Amino acid sequence: MDELVEARLLERFPYQEAGRRTRFGYRLTPRGTELYPILLSLKEWSDRHRGDPAGPATRHRHADCGADVHLTLVCERGHPVTGLAEVELIHGPGARPVPRP
Repeated sequence: MDELVEARLLERFPYQEAGRRTRFGYRLTPRGTELYPILLSLKEWSDRHRGDPAGPATRHRHADCGADVHLTLVCERGHPVTGLAEVELIHGPGARPVPRP
């Protein structure tokens, strides 16, 4: 956990239950929250390929309507991307030329 706190992905916070000593919990920082789509993607993959036949141990639900949440790829204009054949890899503004031997 120390590494995640040091990387500013988690922050420690003190809490105390009635009659107990002070303990510490952890919560995601804004930087850590940006990892949520990655973690959800890995969880969905694991549920499909490594999960219990009875179903997933946990589900992510939309608090407003109660429907399950799933990761979906969309382009900047809002078009759904359903497969790798629909994606082109192009050089971006930070691309550097590769030196030739």
